[in-house]
Amino acid sequence: MSGGAATTTGTTFQENVAAWFACLVLADVKAPPVAGLPSTVALDAVSAETIQPVDDLKVRSSDDGQLFVQVKAGALSCSAKNERFVSAFRQFVQQFHSGYTSYGNERRELDQSRDRLILVVSGDTSDMIKNELRALLDTMRPCSDAAAFAETRMGLSAPQKKQLEIVEGIVAEQCTLLNIATNSPEQTQRLLRLTYVLSLDFGTTGMALREAHALLKESVLFDPSRSDEAWNLLITTVRTFAPSRMGGDRSYFRGVLQQHGLIPRPNAAAEAAIRVLKNRSASFELHIEPFSEIIFRGEKVHIDRPVVLHLISEAASGGILVTGSAGAGKSGCLHEFVRKVSSSGSDVLLLAVDQLAATTFGELDRELGLPLNRDLVDLLSEWSGPSPAYLVIDALDAARTTHGLTALCGRIDQIRRRAPRWKVIASVREFDLRHSREIRQLFAGDSAAEHTKDEFQGVRHIYVTSLTDEELSDFGGKARDVAQARLSISAEFQELTRNPFNLRLLTELVDRNVDTTRLTRVRTQVGLLDLYWDDRVDKLNDESLRAGLTECVHRMVARRSLSLLESELQQSHGSWLSRLASVTLLNISKPFLPGSERQISFVHNILYDYAVARLLLKDLPETVIEWLGQTENQDLLLAIRPSVVLAFQRLWHASDDRQAFWQRAIPFVAKPSMRLIGKIIAADVAAIEFRQVDDVSPLLSKLSSPESETVGTVLRFTLQAAIAHFQQDPQRFPLWGASAPDWLGLAALLSERHASVAAWQVRNLLAHLP
Repeated sequence: MSGGAATTTGTTFQENVAAWFACLVLADVKAPPVAGLPSTVALDAVSAETIQPVDDLKVRSSDDGQLFVQVKAGALSCSAKNERFVSAFRQFVQQFHSGYTSYGNERRELDQSRDRLILVVSGDTSDMIKNELRALLDTMRPCSDAAAFAETRMGLSAPQKKQLEIVEGIVAEQCTLLNIATNSPEQTQRLLRLTYVLSLDFGTTGMALREAHALLKESVLFDPSRSDEAWNLLITTVRTFAPSRMGGDRSYFRGVLQQHGLIPRPNAAAEAAIRVLKNRSASFELHIEPFSEIIFRGEKVHIDRPVVLHLISEAASGGILVTGSAGAGKSGCLHEFVRKVSSSGSDVLLLAVDQLAATTFGELDRELGLPLNRDLVDLLSEWSGPSPAYLVIDALDAARTTHGLTALCGRIDQIRRRAPRWKVIASVREFDLRHSREIRQLFAGDSAAEHTKDEFQGVRHIYVTSLTDEELSDFGGKARDVAQARLSISAEFQELTRNPFNLRLLTELVDRNVDTTRLTRVRTQVGLLDLYWDDRVDKLNDESLRAGLTECVHRMVARRSLSLLESELQQSHGSWLSRLASVTLLNISKPFLPGSERQISFVHNILYDYAVARLLLKDLPETVIEWLGQTENQDLLLAIRPSVVLAFQRLWHASDDRQAFWQRAIPFVAKPSMRLIGKIIAADVAAIEFRQVDDVSPLLSKLSSPESETVGTVLRFTLQAAIAHFQQDPQRFPLWGASAPDWLGLAALLSERHASVAAWQVRNLLAHLP
């Protein structure tokens, strides 16, 4: 290390200089320009005792420029007899003629636009060096050729000419001593244009020390009161550089600060990208806000749900899943979570997966509005702060294609490893959690016993249940007409409206003064959706509207997405689009990025599922079954499975004899190319809807037909599904008891007449008897 008196006990001038440059590196473009570099260029890294000819310090800039720093403290004069001054220029000459070679790259000449030779002197150095020589070099620097150099020399004062001659003489002499025969006056002029003098005073009241502390306070640290602590830590850090010939970049220095509890602010480039992410998050927050409230008579009705406070408590200790049945209020809980933790000062980033079409990391980054040189994971790792940070992902199940879900899960895993400040909170339907090993592994861990489901033991989760009596009472006190209507409907419908989505539909129907007698006939969610659709779509009796809506559904399904861009519609959408938005069926979002388009989606994913079932799948004719079984559509069943379920549910309730249901279930299972996940859908629906033996009579009647093998498979699937549902939730899906469906009657019938077909399943069914 270079010598020089210590400015503070145990600290050399070179260590102070290295720490000062480290402050500039940390401040990024917020730091004042150094040695004539453009204000847009930041310093990126500092190294000490390098292998370069100018070996005290090397500082890298953001445009891959190199600042070669020679550090000289104390007395120094511009004289050929001053060995310390001559040694500085000796190294400058060597560096200039050697150029710069980095590991793995070819040698390049020094470039005046980005490279610098810097002589750093202390505050007690003579004015001849720190002022006069600096001014002389600044005067000669604009001279771009020999003629300009000669003309500028003519205008110098006698002392300046003398000083210039001394420097030129030293350069020439060093070239001779170093056997550099190629040196010319033009090369000397180029060298001088690269040379800068920088005076740094680190005394108690020194300007350089004040600058360093100002940067630490204003541009680097979240807590400005700890600037002294940060400065001393940087001194300690750079002190290790010279003995080991090492250095550090911005990430390294930020890590050092963080390891000692000194939280650095994000750099300027990161702050700009963070603002983009915050704006995108705000747009997603607006998208899910309606799920946290129900509009009635023009007023917002909010239901306070205790599960949200439990979620806040659990999330403080790590990432967690929010799960539950479709429409249980997961998105609403996440919106309340975001609102509450944001108001407490936490950093929050919300992503609504149903508004994203990305299936790769790069696509996700672009959809979020990040520039090409920005990566979400790296940005979150740079997004530091003194408060907790939460990445909230709504509707993880909306990434229903394999590639989309894999991309999101991969991103979550990377964020956990590389940006550990961010706790990931995600919502997912319980079906998707049940059948996705990838999601379960990602959120493996223990949860508090409250607000969980036994089925998901080993997964960190919160289970959002149906509305409790207390929550319904809270709602009823704010929407009395809806509460009164709810009392007049069937017991089955009352139970259905414990689901917040179904309660929302009921509220909208009451708000639109739908005939109460029509409400009293509703027994199932499919029946409620049919009534809602009739009131929202069919009542309008508009063929262009139906055609446009059908096209929306077709194109969303084709792109395996819950949304599409307005330009993707071929159907003229002058009025029908706005009409569907006005009746709260479609959501038309405002463009997020400049030049981007409006995005179209259904106001709730269940409505999308229902629209696909009603408009695209209809009664599951052979053409639809053929389409679902095609090789190129192997991911389609996963993407639209909820819609296939709804299609089969509509068929189940289409007639009391269930004839239509079983007529479509059999060819669905018989299709050789149909994936197993598709073949078991009808059986799963039947297991949930089954009440009496007559419900399966049309199926049993075909056990002796040419389709008997397929019929037996359907029957086995149904019994297996019934057992599985019982194991998952015995109270909701009992196999025996006064309120249970007649599974025992079916078991008796099968044992008596069809033992060879389902003997094993019947045995399993009976094995669960108490």
